Formats: sequence, C-alpha cells, structure tokens
Amino acid sequence: AGQALRLGECVLTETGVEGSLVYALSAQIREQINRQGSAVVQIDLLPGKTLPDVQKALNKPRGSRSMAKHLHSQL
Repeated sequence: AGQALRLGECVLTETGVEGSLVYALSAQIREQINRQGSAVVQIDLLPGKTLPDVQKALNKPRGSRSMAKHLHSQL
C-alpha cells in the first residue's frame, strides 16, 4: 500500500489518537483495514529532525535542568 504523508497536529491518548490528521487519513486507514485486516500508522514526532540530530541533542549534558526542560530546549 502507498504511504500518505501529512504534517499537522493530533492528540495521543491512552485509548487512541484523534485530530485533523487522523480524520484526513481515516478513509485510507479504513480501506487498508478492510483489505488486510489491519493498518500501521507511523507518527514522526520530530519531522524536521533526522535521527542523528535527535541523538546529538539528547547526548548534550542537561546540567541541573529537568529532563522535560532539557528536551524542550534541545528538540
């Protein structure tokens, strides 16, 4: 199956995912489930960064900052 790539926002919860991205792709997801019994949805939380960029940022020392503040400032 083809890949549909979209940028936007969504909400991840304990029970699922929702938002304009999911709604935009829901027909394609449903068709995939009907054809193959399941669908895989991949979410790139940092679409503007490569894996090496993320690894480099995470390897920087955080000092006395909380992990949340460190991640926010680096990513």
